[in-house]
Amino acid sequence: MVKVETLFLRRELKLFDIYQKLLKSLKTNGLWIETTSSKAITLYTENRKAFLGIEPKKAFLNIWFLLDKKIEEFPIFKVLQPSKNKFGHFVRLYDKKDIDAYLINLIGESYNLMSQNHKGELTE
Repeated sequence: MVKVETLFLRRELKLFDIYQKLLKSLKTNGLWIETTSSKAITLYTENRKAFLGIEPKKAFLNIWFLLDKKIEEFPIFKVLQPSKNKFGHFVRLYDKKDIDAYLINLIGESYNLMSQNHKGELTE
């Protein structure tokens, strides 16, 4: 596993601050687990399903999260459908002020969706 700080080398200094604010702002109904790869950070629910991806770029953070509905409004710039009932939503964060209540709510919805077991019930 790569250290989180390593992913922010040779990037704008403000990106690590944006990342930290994002994590502090998360409102989830349970704990989450953070893992890193050579290019990205992934947050998982307690039942080990990914609900948020964070990829540091040169001047912004590229984040993605999954919802059970398609939303095509700002700040979302791209939507993919990886499965029949899930839509991946992509957002770019250029500044800490890009993290607002609307975005945090959407990420919370992603956490709740991914925390459900195969019967649609929240896991404990």
